Amino acid sequence: MNHASSILLLAAIAMTMVSCSHERFAPRAPSILDVPANYVGKTVDDVSDWRSCQDLGLPKLTALLTQMSEENFQLREAMARIDAAQAVAEQTGAARWPRLQASAEASRSDTGSTGPGRRIPGQRLPGGSSAGAGVGTDEGSADNQYQAALSASYELDLWNRLASRYEAAVFDAAASRYSWDSLRISLGASLAEVWANLIAQRSLLRVYAQQLDVSRDYVELTELRYGMGSGSALDVTQQRQQLESLQGEVAQARGRREALSAQLNTLLGEIPGGELYPAIADLPSLPELPTQGVPLELLEQRPDVRAAFLRLQAADARSAAAVADRLPGLQLSGNVFSFARQTSELFDTLFWDIAASLSTVIFDAGQLAAAVDAAESRAEAQLYVYAQTLLTALEDVKSALALSRAQADLIASLEAQQEEAQRALSLARTAYVQGASDYLRVLTTLQSLQQLQRGLIQARQQQFAYGIQLCRSLGFGPGLKLVKRGEHKSVSETAEREQ
Repeated sequence: MNHASSILLLAAIAMTMVSCSHERFAPRAPSILDVPANYVGKTVDDVSDWRSCQDLGLPKLTALLTQMSEENFQLREAMARIDAAQAVAEQTGAARWPRLQASAEASRSDTGSTGPGRRIPGQRLPGGSSAGAGVGTDEGSADNQYQAALSASYELDLWNRLASRYEAAVFDAAASRYSWDSLRISLGASLAEVWANLIAQRSLLRVYAQQLDVSRDYVELTELRYGMGSGSALDVTQQRQQLESLQGEVAQARGRREALSAQLNTLLGEIPGGELYPAIADLPSLPELPTQGVPLELLEQRPDVRAAFLRLQAADARSAAAVADRLPGLQLSGNVFSFARQTSELFDTLFWDIAASLSTVIFDAGQLAAAVDAAESRAEAQLYVYAQTLLTALEDVKSALALSRAQADLIASLEAQQEEAQRALSLARTAYVQGASDYLRVLTTLQSLQQLQRGLIQARQQQFAYGIQLCRSLGFGPGLKLVKRGEHKSVSETAEREQ
């Protein structure tokens, strides 16, 4: 066995020994959480046709979501980060290929004689005479020289060090895309909530208008009875105060409407001030909610969960690159060059050389070993980030389902209370007109009914918000369809094909 073969054998043995200590954490991801049974059993197709999660049944919302995707500055920033991550991946991948460099040089030199017979033009001779140019001189000559060279260098990726770094950069680029999807879902949900809240404020203002008319009627009733001597000034004062209270709440509702419109402008990338009020009068109904949990596969494909897993894979790849940094590196280089005094003769004679160099670290006080430990610790940390992201997704779904069901029960209760309050007000008014009761009971019942009417609108708006939260927790987004496994052609898949 020759010396070169011995070196390669020792390097292979070293690679085997170091690789044994390298741990990949991505394979542990599927078993990191013990998911309850109620999160399995269904397939993705059971809930992937929730069209209402894409358009939410709100006219014009789809167009606003499209505008937000194009104009929102947070999304544009995230898209720029995607481009940057893709460029970094391409830059990192370029190191896997040979590097070719060309150079050219031209020079001119004077090779004139400096012998004793040479005199410099204008030099004083003995007797005061001057020497003319070239008189009594040994003339030299000027020389041109041209040089061209082509050099190539290439690092043999013996231990997949360069491939691992490229793989990590590709995973980062894919993760940034999923992060953009996650941000778009989040901002889309925020936009839908603001839009729905605007609809609720419009409904609320309509109810306020009706309640103001009713309260004015009761002001007239108390004034009439007071004028007839059947009522008291206190009745009139209390009803006028109730009317003023309503007018104050109307002013607050209008202020909230303008504030929501400003939020909508900001989400759309516009300067706040333009009024964007929906024409729809009432909130639409969301689809029926699942009652037995959701498939884990669906949650695993949430954009934020996918991004966390891709970053885990990137951390594993960087850990593998850190291990490879401890092993010998083999560099190949070659040069082709030519010299000539005339450009026409530059490539008549070519010279070349080829070299190979093998280098490895003998002693570094544990620097590279510490780098491996650090890379593996970061990969382990990213595993827990992935687990926490998935756990948060489970929590989001569970919370959204629980709150939505509770809100539905609340709405049913408010509807029943409103019917009873309406009957109570009718009875109290009749008793007051007949003089069988004072006005305080009428006023109390009227305020209760009006509060229930407003509370019902707010409860329905909150139920709609919980529905949006459920859509978001399932990985759906307004205007964004579910991407099933294999449908999203990411750069990471491209990298896998290349490898």
